Amino acid sequence: MATLSLTGIDLHYEHIGEQVGEHIGEHIDKNDTDGAPPILLLAGMASDSASWKPVITDLASDTHIITMDNRCAGQTRPLTAETSRALMVQDVLDLLDACNIEKATLIGHSLGALICWAVAAQAPERINAVIENAAHSIHWENPKAFVSEIRSFLTSIP
Repeated sequence: MATLSLTGIDLHYEHIGEQVGEHIGEHIDKNDTDGAPPILLLAGMASDSASWKPVITDLASDTHIITMDNRCAGQTRPLTAETSRALMVQDVLDLLDACNIEKATLIGHSLGALICWAVAAQAPERINAVIENAAHSIHWENPKAFVSEIRSFLTSIP
C-alpha cells in the first residue's frame, strides 16, 4: 500500500504482481510481462479498490496491476475532498506519472468506467485500451469468466 500526495488529497494506491516496483517513482518494465502494459483498476462510486479482490489474483499472475481508491473513497483522504471529473482524471494521470508509467490499460466499473473513458479522451497517447465493466455485472458472480474475457481482449490488441 502506498500514498501519493496530490492537490487536496492523499491518494491511496497499490501495486500488485511479482514484478511490479513497490516504490513510487520506480520504473515499471513493460518487458517483464511480454510487453503487456500495466493495468490500472478503477472502482465505482461508493466502492474502493477492494471491489477488485475477486479478480486480482488471476490478473496479477501475468501482468502488472495497480489499484487506487478514488477521491472521497476507501483509504484516500480526506473523505470530504473536493471532487469533479476533471480532478479524478488528473488523479489518474498523476498516479501514472508518479509510477513512471507511460501507457496503461484502464479497467473500470461503474464510476470507474466513466473515469477511464474521460482519461482516454484527455490523454489518448497514455492509454493502451479501456475496458469497462459497468454493463457486465453478471461476471462478478463468476470472476474467472471476467478474467478470461479481459485476457481475450488484451491478446487481441495489436
